[in-house]
Amino acid sequence: MIVNNTGDNYQIDQKDMDLLYSDQEMAYKNANIIPFQSSTFSKFFLVSDFSKTQFIITYFILGLLSLLFATRLNIETSIYEFFNKGEDGIVVFENNEMMFYHYFSSFTGKILKAIGVSFGLVAIFFYVF
Repeated sequence: MIVNNTGDNYQIDQKDMDLLYSDQEMAYKNANIIPFQSSTFSKFFLVSDFSKTQFIITYFILGLLSLLFATRLNIETSIYEFFNKGEDGIVVFENNEMMFYHYFSSFTGKILKAIGVSFGLVAIFFYVF
């Protein structure tokens, strides 16, 4: 056991004689647990209180993701309607599951679009005020 000038205890690993571990690191090593070290991750997301900038960025990213998925669902339903229209202009479904999936995708896209726009408006509101 080695003690440095700050009072921390260090141990030498028996397998790796050149590595020094503190008592806390040896406890993690003996328990086969990898400790979470915040120095390896961005300090931006590892704070206890969110700042105004973090709220703005979070809402902006969530809004963009919601709008991205809404656009994807809208394109899928539009393509399905284009290729599966009958001569009279009515969308023809092969079975009830296809009809359910089509309407479910359509309504989910509309809901995600509303959520994306609201997240964007909240981000703008936080930015202004």
